[in-house]
Amino acid sequence: MVDPLRFGLRFGMRRAIFAATVAATVVMSIVLLGVVAADLSSPNRTPVAVDFNDNGSAGAAQGGANGGAVTAPGTSAAPGAPGAPASGSSGASGGGAAAPGAAAPGAAGGAAAGAGSGTGAAPGAGSSGGSPTGQSPPVPASEDAQGVTADSITVGDITLQSGVADLTPYLHGVQAYLQKVNASGGVNGRKINLVSADDGSSPSRGMEELNTMEQQDHIFSLVGECAPLTDSQSQGFIDQHGLPDVGVCTWPTAKYSDPYAYTFGISPVHIGNELAKWTLDKLNSQHTSMISEDESVVQDFADGVRQWWGARGHALSGTDDQKSPTGAPDYSTYVQNMINNHTTAVAVMLTESDTIGFCKAANQAGFHPDWVGLSANDPAVAESGQCEGMYGWADRDGVDAQTPAMQEFKSDMATYEPDEQRLPQAEQGYESAKDFVYALKALGPTVTRTRLMGELNSLRNYDDGFQPPFSFYYGRAHERTLSSKFYVIKNSKVVVAYNQWYYLQ
Repeated sequence: MVDPLRFGLRFGMRRAIFAATVAATVVMSIVLLGVVAADLSSPNRTPVAVDFNDNGSAGAAQGGANGGAVTAPGTSAAPGAPGAPASGSSGASGGGAAAPGAAAPGAAGGAAAGAGSGTGAAPGAGSSGGSPTGQSPPVPASEDAQGVTADSITVGDITLQSGVADLTPYLHGVQAYLQKVNASGGVNGRKINLVSADDGSSPSRGMEELNTMEQQDHIFSLVGECAPLTDSQSQGFIDQHGLPDVGVCTWPTAKYSDPYAYTFGISPVHIGNELAKWTLDKLNSQHTSMISEDESVVQDFADGVRQWWGARGHALSGTDDQKSPTGAPDYSTYVQNMINNHTTAVAVMLTESDTIGFCKAANQAGFHPDWVGLSANDPAVAESGQCEGMYGWADRDGVDAQTPAMQEFKSDMATYEPDEQRLPQAEQGYESAKDFVYALKALGPTVTRTRLMGELNSLRNYDDGFQPPFSFYYGRAHERTLSSKFYVIKNSKVVVAYNQWYYLQ
């Protein structure tokens, strides 16, 4: 779930610092220990097969989500949705699932589902006969089929595992699914080798690792990588080499239109839209205010709140729109400003520890507004006992969902990564690997980067079991259906508040 990225991530490293996301939601904590016979605390320079070891209308579907135009490789395209989400604009509309049957005739559907999986393929998803129907961005001829041999495919994963945060649960989710696939014989007879590395919270180190993976390890694709600081610098490199980045955990909103990146999530601006919409729809929003961390990525989320509220008569200015430094020692002044303004609803767009600090200051001042929080799905925020009643979001099903996909995920994690307990974060990495394998299987024996991206760009009404069906297109932002589920902190626990998909409309 967006938990894709834990918002306790220390945003102090200049501006790059991402959270994510997304968590999908409960963007909050993530992993340790792997089963790829390698030390995950240091770069694994030798590709290791992730084998089973000890444990025995298509166009309307995405609506606003896919509204962004793709620019030439090496440039940052403007996202399709960041504009003010007025009625009919990309931010305000879209998000509904594609109509059944919208895909091209003969689509692969369930036949191309992940190994051993009974879920994850929607009617009409994918292309038929290993012939992708979607366009793909350019790839240098010398690199188009690199990493592919008669019996293996080498992929890479850079994950922030040390320093400002530990996001290894994402990596463990990737490993669990790939191990299962390899235990079942691989993909069309090829085992998947995974090369993993830790960027150590250093973008420069992450870029060195990325260059080594591309030039020396000859990876075919990145899969499920989660290195927010490195991502702040990697777009030009990925575009230059035509390197597919499948399942990246979170990018800044401006990069969601990059033609080589497939996020399977929602952009920060759209997450801000979701939180803002919930506030107006469900809470006492007579007078709204926001406190947000003064960091670039958090401001992407905050911009989504500003846009949604501003387009609906709740424009923020002055002390209704306050920014705080990372690790602010005292939130009492911010709280007092809200009290003076007679605030009834607050968007708390802060990282984990700062959210707790703000809640504590509010409690001490006897200030108890309705509130939504960027980090409200983080167990640490709930367990602090300071943020009762705060609503949070998730862009994927929670791990308690009784769905076939979730049952499969939990079973695979118990089998292949039994020591990993942070399942909400691992879920996103697992989903990324599952979707990568789905597209890979549809290619048949001829595997190239161009064909992989063509297959991903022909996904129509695709349902991997973790989120509403979505569609990808070449020339539009790779962002899935704009919807979330909502949770609330009750008795120091995160519990379901609205167990249906809540759409931006």
